[in-house]
Amino acid sequence: MKTQIMKGASILTATLLLSWLMAPVIAAPTLGFDRYGTANVNSTLIASWIDGVQYGTNTTLAAGGYEINTVGQDTDITTYKTGGVDTDTIRYSTTDLKGASGRFATETNSFLVGGESSGALTYGSTVYLLKISAVATASAWPAVTQWIRIYNPVGNPNVDVTTYGIGVGTLGSTAIAGGDIASGTNPLVAGQELYINMGSRLSTTGNAIKLYFGSNIVDRV
Repeated sequence: MKTQIMKGASILTATLLLSWLMAPVIAAPTLGFDRYGTANVNSTLIASWIDGVQYGTNTTLAAGGYEINTVGQDTDITTYKTGGVDTDTIRYSTTDLKGASGRFATETNSFLVGGESSGALTYGSTVYLLKISAVATASAWPAVTQWIRIYNPVGNPNVDVTTYGIGVGTLGSTAIAGGDIASGTNPLVAGQELYINMGSRLSTTGNAIKLYFGSNIVDRV
C-alpha cells in the first residue's frame, strides 16, 4: 500500500510539472520609455503620445519638475498597437488630446524599449483641438460622397480650419484648402461644425484619419 501511494504521488508530481512546463507563457508589455526633467508649466497635466494615440500621462510639480513614462507595446497584441516600439516619435502635450485646447512641446523623443531621456520640455502657445465628429461615405451634397465633419469645441474662439491639415493612413498631413470645405462656414465658430470633402484623400493606404496642426495631431479616428 505504501509503495502504491508513493507511486501515485510521483505520477501526480510529474503531471503537475508537465502541465506547468506546457502552460502558455504570458507575455508582458515591453519596457516603456521614461523622460524626466523640468518644464515651463507648473502643476499641469502633461501627456505623451505616438501618432495621435496617448500612451502616458502625469502632472508636473509646482516647480515644473516632471517624469513621464510612455508605455511599450504589449507583445500579446498583434492586431493593433498598444504602445511604443523602437524608432516611434514621442510627442508631448499639456492635454490628453480630449480637451478643447492644449500646448505642445517643441521637444520630442525617439522611443527605445527601456530607454530614458532627461531635459526640459518647452511648451509653446495654445493650440485649439478641433475634433473629427463624423466620417461618412454617403452622399450629402452633389458630387461629395466621402467627407468628415469637423467640430470646434465650446470654449474655443473662432478657428480658421485652413491652418490645419489632414493625414490618412501612413501619409503625412496636407493642408485643408478653402475648396475642401463642402458645407459650413470658415472660420469655424465655437460649438459649430463644418464638412470637409475627403474624396481626394481616402484613396490612400490605411484607415486612420488624423487632423493636424503643424506636425502635431489634434484628433484621430
